[in-house]
Amino acid sequence: MKHALRRLMVIVVAAGLAAAIAGCRDSGHDVPHLESMAEFNEKVVDADRPVLVDFYMDGCPPCRRLAPVIADLHADYAGRADVYKIYNRTARGIFQHFEVRSVPTIVLFNAGEPVDDWTGVPGGDADRADTILRKALDDALAGG
Repeated sequence: MKHALRRLMVIVVAAGLAAAIAGCRDSGHDVPHLESMAEFNEKVVDADRPVLVDFYMDGCPPCRRLAPVIADLHADYAGRADVYKIYNRTARGIFQHFEVRSVPTIVLFNAGEPVDDWTGVPGGDADRADTILRKALDDALAGG
């Protein structure tokens, strides 16, 4: 009986770890991911509105702190600006193209050109990051 219970505990713990690891990749809360340069060109370079891109990786505490902010921006700016995430393991070519050396790196594009960027959590915490990124998106939307 002890062995069966121990095996069950191992299975439950393993399932929990697998869910937590998968959660790192899905921490974008439904924010779409870009995985190729072709997709990046279509969704960002050819966009007719501002686009905010979050370059991130698993195991990055600042990336996890920033994930809810990026998700909120994605939801709140839907239809006016686009928000995408780029994961280092599935989009190495995009990381290399932009010479991203540190994560999180956030880049705001307007008319297909980068107009602003931040490395780390802008302002040092999620609340300030939210304020800074909203102002940048609002300025881009206003034509600034």
